[in-house]
Parts: sequence; C-alpha cells; structure tokens
Amino acid sequence: LTRELRDKFGYEEEQGVIVSGVDPNSTAAKAGLKPGTLILEVDRKPVTDVDDLRTAVRDAEGESVLLLVKSGDHARYVVMDIT
Repeated sequence: LTRELRDKFGYEEEQGVIVSGVDPNSTAAKAGLKPGTLILEVDRKPVTDVDDLRTAVRDAEGESVLLLVKSGDHARYVVMDIT
C-alpha cells in the first residue's frame, strides 16, 4: 500500500493490500470485494504486500479463507472461496 493509495482511499496508517480490480464473476466479487477494498489479514495473519497475500491464499487449508477487509472507515471479516 503506497502513500498515494493511502491518500486516495483514506487509509492513513494502514498496512495491507488494496484491491485494484475485481472480475464480476469471481469468488472475490461474491465475497464482496471491490476496487478500493483494503485486505488486512488472511486467516488472521497480517498481509503487507501482494506476495504475502498470494502465499497466504496458496498455503490456506480448506476451500475458503477468512479475510479481514476494510472499506472506508469500516472493517469486517468475509469468507472467500479459493477452490
């Protein structure tokens, strides 16, 4: 998450991965992710860059992951299928 993206989306001191685009037919879209959503955690483990995110999803056990995401001022947990 660069300083420019923090300023653009209002994530002042947050660390995570910002969603830049979502295929409308993807599992990410079904989980409610949209451009501008900030992914903070995958299965309760912090992610700070795209490599962290990919590794966490790849190493996940089961058919879904628990994501802590933030949109604007609101953070919430969502479940995303990965199969």
